[in-house]
Amino acid sequence: MPFFMTFAKVTETDLVNVTVYDLSGRVIATRGAFNSNEASLSLGMLSNQVVLVKVVTTSGEMTQKVLW
Repeated sequence: MPFFMTFAKVTETDLVNVTVYDLSGRVIATRGAFNSNEASLSLGMLSNQVVLVKVVTTSGEMTQKVLW
């Protein structure tokens, strides 16, 4: 079963890019050019693991570890 991660706009800044990495730094999924206040990112058949999610907005960027 494919996994999806959903991002919603909660501030006045716009989403620019979202990238998901495994802990070795390999890109699992990426999405850019958001046209709405909410977007989904398909993570394919990702098994339970810790991933790094990098979110770039018009006001900066943030990277967070997520147990998926």
